[in-house]
Amino acid sequence: MTMRKAEREHNIHQLFLLAVILKGLNGLLEVCLAIFLATSDEILPYMLNLANDQLIENPNDFLVTHLSAYTHPTESSLLFAALYLTVHGIVKMSLALGLWFNKVWAYPAGIAIISVFIVYQFIRVLERGSLLLLALTFFDCIFVALVYHEYREFQRRATM
Repeated sequence: MTMRKAEREHNIHQLFLLAVILKGLNGLLEVCLAIFLATSDEILPYMLNLANDQLIENPNDFLVTHLSAYTHPTESSLLFAALYLTVHGIVKMSLALGLWFNKVWAYPAGIAIISVFIVYQFIRVLERGSLLLLALTFFDCIFVALVYHEYREFQRRATM
């Protein structure tokens, strides 16, 4: 490998690691929000404000739509929101950890799961025209491209 290609690969790998960290932190934030939502009814107004385009990185629109429909949410709707965010956050953190530690399953799983989110988000962009959601979808596209690139490199190194 030439020096220039090695430097390029190193830079791509560093970008990949940064993206994995951001994805993991996003998952952690979702789990923290779920805990607050489950333990305090004071968090709901803040959740609804964030939901207006800030928690739409993934298909939270379903959750947001249902939460914003309630001015006085029921205990079951709060529980649903908390469970949804918990599962969603744990999936993202699991993918991030798997990718961080080079687990073979995490590469195709990450590509598949995030690609499903991208398709859903793109449909929502067409419906709503949200610039923030478009930017988050673009980040997810870059993330999938980085995961794919790293997976190819991982396979190449494994066959050497």
